Amino acid sequence: MDGLFQRGKKGKYTARLQVPVQFQKTVGKKEVWQATGTSNYDDAIEFRVTWKREMHAQWNALLAGKQNVSAKSRYQLSAELAASRGEIYRTAEEIADMGVEEILGRIERLQANADQPGSAAAQAILGGVELPKMTLMEVAESMPERYPEDWKDKTAKGRRVWESRWLRPADKFIKLIGRDPEFSSIDRRSAVAFRDALKDRVMEEDYRAESAKKELENLNGLWKRHHEALGVDPEEIPPSPWRNLFSPLSKLAQGDGQKLEIPLENLQRIIAPRALSRMNQEARDISYVLIETGARQSEITDLPPNSIHLDAEIPHVEIKKESGKFARNIKNKAAKRKIPLVGMALEAMRRHPNGFPRYRGKGTFSAAANAFLHENGLLPEVVTMGGSRHSFEKRMQNAGFNNEQRGAMMGHSIKRIRGREVYGNPLSLEEKLAIADAIKLTPV
Repeated sequence: MDGLFQRGKKGKYTARLQVPVQFQKTVGKKEVWQATGTSNYDDAIEFRVTWKREMHAQWNALLAGKQNVSAKSRYQLSAELAASRGEIYRTAEEIADMGVEEILGRIERLQANADQPGSAAAQAILGGVELPKMTLMEVAESMPERYPEDWKDKTAKGRRVWESRWLRPADKFIKLIGRDPEFSSIDRRSAVAFRDALKDRVMEEDYRAESAKKELENLNGLWKRHHEALGVDPEEIPPSPWRNLFSPLSKLAQGDGQKLEIPLENLQRIIAPRALSRMNQEARDISYVLIETGARQSEITDLPPNSIHLDAEIPHVEIKKESGKFARNIKNKAAKRKIPLVGMALEAMRRHPNGFPRYRGKGTFSAAANAFLHENGLLPEVVTMGGSRHSFEKRMQNAGFNNEQRGAMMGHSIKRIRGREVYGNPLSLEEKLAIADAIKLTPV
């Protein structure tokens, strides 16, 4: 085998390795030798394979230390070097938590290999490189570079589909949470808030349950593959913040999940004086409007000023397709409607005659509201703010209003409800006001 030759009377093999051009300046040699300690050819081959892997890992780490290499690469190279020495890479913080004997064992093994303090090997074995700090989007965007084997044989379209598996859920998380968080610091609270925001979209029939479930699965997979790419032992990957969050969406995807309404007693607790005093004012008033209108969340959060009619004979908001500065689409033709404002909804809109700029067009209300309401015990764990829409319909049903009346208030298709073409005038704003007045809630 090239790279092995025998020396001395005992015929023991010495391994020889050409130093790749990119490392020669750093190493200071074009070739390195290492005694194998054996005259058995097969054992010598095995030694050279292991030694070559270790040397390449060491040179990579050494070169990274001399160049402006990303934190991600430095960590990965150190992890690879530690693995080539038969060690599991640990950060300095993790090593500090080890027992004295284990720490001394690492130092002794470094000394046995004549590794100097501050060397690439010492950095790798003693945790000299910390976990890289990457944002969620940075991690998602890095996947093609880190896993080229997954897409190299795909068509251009196939590669885009593969990349979107990571980019799409990352983008949704960032938009719904309102920031691009440092990936390893994403906590369970944020993951649950994201799940609940997706659930709200499903309940408002704005998103498929199967798609929402897939987003959570892909984020869970992104967590695993990111840590694997860093060289973290699969058995020691920290628990994913998105673990075991699929169940409610799985039930909705299978068609057997109930679209849970907010119980009346919880609605009363939410609208009670000072119950939402620690919630920001826009989120608080959006919540009041949703409870008393049965509207979809985006229909209220994205209201433009010109669709808010507080000085009309019957104060109301208008849900319609918009263009220009406040451009927005609506779910379908049936969603176009006027919604009367009564009780706490009217009071809330009077405080915000120009709408809700903090949440307009951003999609971040759901996650913020659900997190607050759950943490303060105002909503049952399995229920989200999206349930206010279903509670509104239930209140109308309990008050004796028929299916068509309820559909007109909710923005449902009357044609679909009747199962035939619709003739005659739609429900008037006066008639809608009578319904809203009949079921409005009063704080107690």
